[in-house]
Amino acid sequence: MAVRNTLLNHEVSRLREALVNEKKKRKRGKALLLEAPSQYDGGAVFWSPQKVQEARDQQAQKDANEKALQHQKEEDQLRREAQKAEKARMLEERKRTKAVAKELRFEAQAQKELRKLANKPSRSQQIVSKSKGKSKAITPQISEDEEEPQEELSEEDSVLEIAAPTPARSRRNRNINLPERYRD
Repeated sequence: MAVRNTLLNHEVSRLREALVNEKKKRKRGKALLLEAPSQYDGGAVFWSPQKVQEARDQQAQKDANEKALQHQKEEDQLRREAQKAEKARMLEERKRTKAVAKELRFEAQAQKELRKLANKPSRSQQIVSKSKGKSKAITPQISEDEEEPQEELSEEDSVLEIAAPTPARSRRNRNINLPERYRD
């Protein structure tokens, strides 16, 4: 058992080393943004430490710009989602307002109909009034000893009132006013 334990410990340590080596391989660096000399013929090129530092700084700046751009895109996406949610909320608010207004109009119309029905004589009252016959205009009786012409009667003495014709109405129940030149 001691031998088996030693072998297993040795195997575990080797596997850990392999894992560390694999992680090191994955951490390959990016190529720096160094410009090749104008007369580059494919040979070895030596860079000064200052040029290498400048290239690293340029790479860091490029990475920072990409990160800022990604951050800006995320913020824009969040802003668009917030606007979309606000628009949906406003649309829902408008729908609710319209529904309430429609309900109010419906109730007002129902109340109007109820008032109209309350003011309208019932069917039995209409039959009674029709059975009495047509109402005739009452004209004042002129006694024989008073012979006044009818022209002298004032509007107050006459019972019959002349109603003005109702104005013409459009389909939307609005008054139609004729121009002055067409009026009588």
